[in-house]
Amino acid sequence: MHCAKNHFDKVLYVPINRIGIESNENGVVPFLKNKNLLSFDVVLSRTEKEYRDMGYVLAKIFEDNGKYMPVNYKAILLGTSEFLVPVYFGLKNNGVKSPRTYFASSKQAIIQNFDNFKYPVTVKLPYQKDGAMIMDSKESAIGVIDTMEKLDQPILVQEAVKTSEKLRILVAGKSVYALKNEQAFALSKEYRKAMLDTAKTIGAQICQINAVAHADKLFVLGISVAPRMMIFEKVFGEGVINNAMKEIRADAQEFFNDSEKSAVH
Repeated sequence: MHCAKNHFDKVLYVPINRIGIESNENGVVPFLKNKNLLSFDVVLSRTEKEYRDMGYVLAKIFEDNGKYMPVNYKAILLGTSEFLVPVYFGLKNNGVKSPRTYFASSKQAIIQNFDNFKYPVTVKLPYQKDGAMIMDSKESAIGVIDTMEKLDQPILVQEAVKTSEKLRILVAGKSVYALKNEQAFALSKEYRKAMLDTAKTIGAQICQINAVAHADKLFVLGISVAPRMMIFEKVFGEGVINNAMKEIRADAQEFFNDSEKSAVH
C-alpha cells in the first residue's frame, strides 16, 4: 500500500471476500459496501486458489470495462492451477523443464499410469492451497488417492525431481528475483529471460514461480499470482515492491494513451 501510494493518486486495498457483484439492466458492477470499484483505473489482483472463480470473474469485469490489469483474467485461471503450467505455458520453448505430471478427475483414470511413475511422487489437489503429500511407493500413493477421491475434486500426481533444491522466483515487472533457503540465488541470464517470458505468456506482470534446481537445470512446479513480495523485499531491499509499482504506473499510462489513440481513430 505504501509503495503504491508513491505512484498513484488514490489507493484502496480490498479483500476479495468483501467484494460483491451486482448485475442489473445497466451492466455488471463490483462493489465494496456502497463504493463502485469500477471508479478505479488500475486493479492489481492477488488471487489465492480458494478464490479462483471469484477472482477470474472480477478480473474479466474490470478488463471488459477498460481497466488496466497487471495480472489479467487469464493469469488468474492459469496461476491458480498447477497442472496448467506444463500444459499451456510452453515452458520447453523457453528452455525450462517441468516434472512429469498426471492429472485426472478420478482414481480409476490416475491408476492407469501408476506403473509408469518414478517414485517418489507428490500427490495433491491442484486447486487447493495446501495438502500436497510426497509418496515413496505405489501402495502409499493409492491410499492417499482413495481419501482424496472422496473430496470429489481432480487429482494431480507429479514426479519429484531427486536431489533438487527448491527455489522461489519473483517476477516483478522487468525484474526477476530468486531465493534458495531464504537467501538470494543467482539465475542465469537465459533462465531470467525464461521466467519473464513465462510470466508474459500467462498475462501476469507480477507473479511467483515455484521451481527446483537440479544439475544446472530448472524445473517449474507451479505459479502463484499472489506472491509473497515482502519475503523478497527483506532479502533484496526496499526497491522490489516500489520498482514494481513504478513500472505498473508507467505501463498503465501507456495502456490508456494507446486506448485514447484507438478511440480517436
